[in-house]
Amino acid sequence: MKRVFVVLNPVAGTTKPDEVRQLLEQGFRRAGWAWEIYTTTGDEDLPVLVRRKSQQGFDLLVAAGGDGTFSGVASGVVQTEVPLSILPLGTVNTMARELGIPMELQEALDVLLGDHELRAVDGMQVDGGARHFFLNLSLGVSAAMMRDTRRAEKQKMGWVAYLWGGLRALSGFQPARFTLTVDEEAYTVRATDVVVANNSAVGVPEFQLGPDIRLDDGLINVCVIRARSIWDYARAAWAIVTMQQKRYSHLRFFEARRTIRICSHPRLPVQADGDFIDQQSVEIRIVPRAVRVVVPKR
Repeated sequence: MKRVFVVLNPVAGTTKPDEVRQLLEQGFRRAGWAWEIYTTTGDEDLPVLVRRKSQQGFDLLVAAGGDGTFSGVASGVVQTEVPLSILPLGTVNTMARELGIPMELQEALDVLLGDHELRAVDGMQVDGGARHFFLNLSLGVSAAMMRDTRRAEKQKMGWVAYLWGGLRALSGFQPARFTLTVDEEAYTVRATDVVVANNSAVGVPEFQLGPDIRLDDGLINVCVIRARSIWDYARAAWAIVTMQQKRYSHLRFFEARRTIRICSHPRLPVQADGDFIDQQSVEIRIVPRAVRVVVPKR
């Protein structure tokens, strides 16, 4: 009999948590699995909780929520043999989309209960802490956009709410000076945004930083955006949409295999997988093959 521990975020997206719980219990009961469902409150130390549960003999962990829920749960099983499954309940569900996991809840549950395989995903450890991140970290306009997009707007408009939040964030935003160190090579740049990306899609599914950015290649990509106006951002967005990123002068890319350090002057908002970090500088250690995730069988 398999033992599964589920972390359920009750405020992710628009799904009703009671309906999710009922669907999970029915599926686990049919499969003959034992289960425990934990509903988050926002006050717990999720990596510590998950790490403790993973040491109690659970065969599988499930993150039922959005991308922030995934990173919190995955942080508790970094570099362990305990696999992790995703049930996408969030607004954008970038990690699930990148891994080919169905967006419909029943279909995602069928992947978990049925024939599947495991895929190892790279991670980013920030400032030596227990919390790891698996999608992206950014300083500047994109972080302000995510900070200023209200939960009610996301529930009503979905990922389109982020576009409206981006227009608000751009209003009056000035370029800042960044000190950037990539694998011990130091650079000083002026930019409105620095995005550290482990995946190609940033913010919304249609916005791809590049076709060569992958979750499992042992590399983390850094994109410096040097736009000064809404028009510059529109041209940068067009370059990204048309896959001309490397040819646009306002975009600059770096690749890191070991460490990345970023410091902004003045202090700018910082987000990592949708959570905010209240500090001026961040130091990232790259963790290849950090967690094993359940994905549809190819």
